[in-house]
Amino acid sequence: MPPWPHLDPGPFHLAGVGADGVGALLLHGFSGTPTEVRGLGEHLAARGVTVAAPLLPGHGVHHRELEQSDRRAWRAAAHDALDALQARCQRVVVVGQSMGGLLALDLAATREGVDGVVALAPALLPARITWLTLLPLPVRYLPKHEERRPDLVDKDRVRELWSTSHTPVRVVPEVLRLAKETGAALPRVRAPLLVVQGAKDRTVRPASARRVLDRVGSVDKELLWLAGSGHIVAVDAERETVFERVAAFVDRTTR
Repeated sequence: MPPWPHLDPGPFHLAGVGADGVGALLLHGFSGTPTEVRGLGEHLAARGVTVAAPLLPGHGVHHRELEQSDRRAWRAAAHDALDALQARCQRVVVVGQSMGGLLALDLAATREGVDGVVALAPALLPARITWLTLLPLPVRYLPKHEERRPDLVDKDRVRELWSTSHTPVRVVPEVLRLAKETGAALPRVRAPLLVVQGAKDRTVRPASARRVLDRVGSVDKELLWLAGSGHIVAVDAERETVFERVAAFVDRTTR
């Protein structure tokens, strides 16, 4: 069980107050859930944006379920969620946290009608999970010994996050393959781009942000560097800054 079982790890949809046809697709990270982007979603909805935050396959349940999923299933779910949101909204921005940031960039590289993309600590250069691929095969699940001390500067924010209690070692290479494939697709990203990166991130190498910016084909691109944040930037100490900058980006790119 996760440390805070009071949380709902399921997907959520929020109708923007006075919505005018603008939508935001919010994608969570590996072994996480939409709780990572709930606050951001509520902030956007209060500004008239219709928000959809799907639960990716294998996530939000037991880690054995996560072990059975793969990057193809995650990618397919992201595409399906974009289809559904585009059917409701004329203009759509895709936002992703960590692995969700990779999926957001993949959508921007392969789909029409993505008006903007926001990558929150995109996992192009993972740090923490890479060494798990070196473990002997008998090790199937690795407990998250630091699950009560996650990659956050503001440790109290852990109460807002639901994630699996163990990491399935078998599925880690799927994240690394997704990172490699997304990296190769970056030149095809043409939509306006905002990358948000915490300087104290221990899960993804902060150099990922610059790598994404250097390789994308987008002309309109910007970096929000957060000196006092860890990995889950939309939950951590500078969350209000993230909320405001993402909301301003969505407004600017969907006018």
